[in-house]
Amino acid sequence: MLKLVIKDFRANRTYLLLLFIVLAAISFGFNLAIIAESEVEAELFPLVVILSAMVASKLFILAEAEVSADKLFAGFPVTRKEMVLAKYISSGLLILMALSIHLLVIRISSTEALRSENSFIYQPEMWIISGLILIISDAFSFPFYFRYGIAKGAMMYGVVLITFMMLTVLVLNMLNPGDLLHALFLRVTDQPAWAIFAELVALFLLILSSSILISISVFKTKDL
Repeated sequence: MLKLVIKDFRANRTYLLLLFIVLAAISFGFNLAIIAESEVEAELFPLVVILSAMVASKLFILAEAEVSADKLFAGFPVTRKEMVLAKYISSGLLILMALSIHLLVIRISSTEALRSENSFIYQPEMWIISGLILIISDAFSFPFYFRYGIAKGAMMYGVVLITFMMLTVLVLNMLNPGDLLHALFLRVTDQPAWAIFAELVALFLLILSSSILISISVFKTKDL
C-alpha cells in the first residue's frame, strides 16, 4: 500500500510542484497585504488556508483521474481495499504538506511585530482544527468520487451538501434555533475539557472510518 502512495505522488509530481508553488504564493501574498495594512484582515487567514488546501486536494484527485491512476493501479497485485486506503493516505499527506507550506511561508515572510500582533495564526489549535476540517471534508466527499468519478461525484456531493444545508436551516427554524443552539452550547461547554476532546476525537474517527468502509464497498463494485 505504501508503494501505491509513492507511485501516486510520483505520477503527479508536476501537479504537486505547481500546487505547492501556488499555495506558497497565496500565503506570501496574503502576508504582504497584511504588512501593507490594506483592508485584508488577518482573521481571514484560517479560511484562506482551509479553502486553498481543499482546492489543492480536489485538484490532486483530478490530476489522478487524468492519468487514469485507478486503471493503472488495477494492474498491480493489490486489492481494491488497498487502493482506497492509499487514496485516503495520499490525501492526508497532501493536506499535511499544504498546511506545512502555508505555515512555513507565513512565518518566514512575517516580521516579529506582525507575529506578535497576529499570534493566533501560529497557535497549534488553529492548524489542528484546519486539518480536521479538511480531512472531514474529504471523508464526506470520497465515497461519491469512488462511486461516480471525480466530475459526477463532485456534482452529486454538491447536491447532497446543499440539500443537507437547506434541511438543516429548515429544521432549525422549526425548532426555535436560538434556544436550541444555546442549550446545546451550554451542554457541550459545561463538560470537562478532556470529555469534549474525547467526544470530538470519537466523532472524527466515526466519520472517517465510516467514509473508508463506504468507499471500499462502492469501489469494489465499480468497473474500472
